[in-house]
Amino acid sequence: MRDGTVRVEVYGGVVTMSGKLDRRSAVDVAGRLAARVGGVVEVINELGYDFDDSELPGFPSFPVQPIRVS
Repeated sequence: MRDGTVRVEVYGGVVTMSGKLDRRSAVDVAGRLAARVGGVVEVINELGYDFDDSELPGFPSFPVQPIRVS
């Protein structure tokens, strides 16, 4: 994250975040993390983003247990 790209203001337990991050997923994470801080009653997430990574194709999942190949 570049310096000065996010501004956070808190008043009466309400957190307002503004600015810009590189990815949409980072915006979502920032909002969820802010909401977990003690004393926060509301998060107003006004962050923008450069790249929407929410529609990227998923990777195939791999088995948790090793598979024996004969």
